[in-house]
Amino acid sequence: MRQADLELGLDVQRLLNTTIRPLLNIDAGDIEITSVTDGRVELALLGACSRCCFRASCATYAVVDRIADEFGDRVASVRVLGLPVNRHAPSRRPASIPAGPAVTGAHR
Repeated sequence: MRQADLELGLDVQRLLNTTIRPLLNIDAGDIEITSVTDGRVELALLGACSRCCFRASCATYAVVDRIADEFGDRVASVRVLGLPVNRHAPSRRPASIPAGPAVTGAHR
């Protein structure tokens, strides 16, 4: 195992332990790193997360995006086993709503 992969794996594990895992544990879910090779991080959802109907969106927004934002160029890709989550896909976060005229008073 390359030193860079070992360091990346430890850093991802710290992120999982401090921010991501507590969120998943609330609903009896969990996550683990299955491998880190050449900057490619593979994860597996466990517990309730492995059966949840929201696992793809949760994995995208709570896991993949957070890891990509935190580690940037150190991560070549992030893959959640069993899900079609792609770190390089355009962000699906909602665009900000443009400011419109202020509404005052009640509508009748």
